[in-house]
Amino acid sequence: MKKKLLFVLFLIICCAAAWGWYWYKKPRTSVAAIASTVTIPSTTLYYQYQQNAAAADSLYAGKVLTVTGVVDDVQHSDSTVSIFLHGAGLNGVNCSMAVTHNKKPLPGKGVSITIKGRCTGYLMDINLVDCIIE
Repeated sequence: MKKKLLFVLFLIICCAAAWGWYWYKKPRTSVAAIASTVTIPSTTLYYQYQQNAAAADSLYAGKVLTVTGVVDDVQHSDSTVSIFLHGAGLNGVNCSMAVTHNKKPLPGKGVSITIKGRCTGYLMDINLVDCIIE
């Protein structure tokens, strides 16, 4: 009986490890082939979320947006790049993209740029994921 219990426990741990490895290695998607539903300036998008986040979520969350704005910051990590577009004050639009999906050179601070990505909502900043530079 004890051997069966240990075998079942071992099997559960192996399945959990395989599931975690799958999600860790799953390739990132890109919105390159998806048409955007809205083209909007980053300041307008941020203002709409700041005024009424629930209403803005109903318009933008989960949808592919094309956002234009001025770059406030660019941050690199091993596999991702985050481009922060100006919104209001210290907050704005955080655009996250996989390094492998970025075909154009990264912009510098203060440059006006257009980025397409999937909106995931608002939490201090508006977040766009799976982005590409247009």
